[in-house]
Amino acid sequence: MKKIVLCAGLASIATGVAAQSGPDMMFEGAIAYGISTDFSDDFEYVTLDFSLEGQFPGSAGLGYFLDYESLAESSDLGDNIDALYYGLTYDVGPGTLQFGRPKSVITDFTDGPRYGQDPSFRIFLSSFTGSILELLTLDEEDIYGLRYDGNYGQFNVGLSLHYSQSADVTLSSAALSYDAGNFTPFVLVETLSEFGPGEETRFSLGTKYADGPFSGLISYTMNAAFDPDLSSLLLTGEYQVNDNFEAGLTILQIDGGGGAEEIYGIGGQYTFDVGAYVRADVTAFSSGGDDPIYNFEVGYEF
Repeated sequence: MKKIVLCAGLASIATGVAAQSGPDMMFEGAIAYGISTDFSDDFEYVTLDFSLEGQFPGSAGLGYFLDYESLAESSDLGDNIDALYYGLTYDVGPGTLQFGRPKSVITDFTDGPRYGQDPSFRIFLSSFTGSILELLTLDEEDIYGLRYDGNYGQFNVGLSLHYSQSADVTLSSAALSYDAGNFTPFVLVETLSEFGPGEETRFSLGTKYADGPFSGLISYTMNAAFDPDLSSLLLTGEYQVNDNFEAGLTILQIDGGGGAEEIYGIGGQYTFDVGAYVRADVTAFSSGGDDPIYNFEVGYEF
């Protein structure tokens, strides 16, 4: 596992580089401390997320990218859950190629507001509605691949391919969306070679929505590559109350054939003008055996 403290040092170095490089480089991220509790058990954590991308000086469309996300218990920063993506980019007219260890194209299409999701299982929940690449990278360090993102008028196309030699698995992902103004409907397909016939492919249908202070996402995923009867429905939305405060909700229903589980979340975040923020979320479950989870977080966005 990569050490979160080392990545914090990398983040500070990259901040200085970004400040000197001007428009050819973009660097942004956030670091936070939080606590999740159901008032019988507490989990204190630290998160670090950042992304770095840019173009090589004097190159004809050749660039680079680096994305890092991590979650660690505050008492043991070295034993963290993390996701690292990096590589080169190349502009090819109507699209962009990425080589190395890119994110899945499905991740970007399903990315949206997330409120009320406890960070300790956020990666697990995202696998029900987004790409399962995040789960694979937790166990397999040698995953590499390539990705293509193209724009053809109002249509956007995405293709990505990842392979792990040690696990001998191939993950293929495809995405197609249409820009219809406030709505952006999309279709997603993902196949993992490790699963047997009838279980290896998953499909998602959905749309994004944005209009003024409102933004949201709804998607339905069939056969989430875990069980033939498994499906999930995600509804998430956000409202920008003013320049500093935003609030949102998330509803996730997971149906395994033998019954459905609903996860409900609501939360809000206040961001100060200097970039510091405070955040609170509540997560509740339809099953009566699980208590609500309350999450409180303070952080800094850079």
